[in-house]
Amino acid sequence: MDDGRVDEYIAAFEHLAHHTNARLDDPANPQTFARGLPRKLAEARIDIESSSNFIQWARAAQRQHRNWLKKKSVHDDDDTVVSTVSKSQPKSTKKWGWQRT
Repeated sequence: MDDGRVDEYIAAFEHLAHHTNARLDDPANPQTFARGLPRKLAEARIDIESSSNFIQWARAAQRQHRNWLKKKSVHDDDDTVVSTVSKSQPKSTKKWGWQRT
């Protein structure tokens, strides 16, 4: 899986499972799914939450990835604040929250 493509990885995993007539609720699938995740994401997933099925693993991986994106949006590699608003966008009066609109 490429960095930043968790949703695409989940969709591809589901598609391949469907294409091969594999059941997503098969007990072997969470381990297979986890092996395709970046190691740090899979380890964070295991450290924070205990899941036993594919759906729980997929949703938790999405949550962990969103958290990583939030952290990344605050600071880049050299600890400077990153601006995510282009000059043509109106400035928001809202504080933090990262809520989808």
